[in-house]
Amino acid sequence: MMLRIREWFDSPLCFVASQLAPLIREEITKISNKLKANESKVEEYELELSKLKEDVELFQGEAESCMEEIMKLRRERAAFKSEDEEQKLRRACTGGLFWLFFLL
Repeated sequence: MMLRIREWFDSPLCFVASQLAPLIREEITKISNKLKANESKVEEYELELSKLKEDVELFQGEAESCMEEIMKLRRERAAFKSEDEEQKLRRACTGGLFWLFFLL
């Protein structure tokens, strides 16, 4: 058994493994650092996304209040138009009656 272990350490395969181990460790470290950087970017994007969601909710509330104001103004305009038409009709009737009395 002892001879086989010694043969392993003396073999070219052991030499290659000992040379590759630091390179593999270095690549694993690089990949780990990239993952950590990507995780921090994901956290930043999630924070930005939550802020954007809050802004959207705020804008939706403002849009609803603007729509209510628009509807209110439309109702007021419709009421004003009907009052204006009613006044024109009264003037026309009054003017017509005035001329009728004037001719008589």
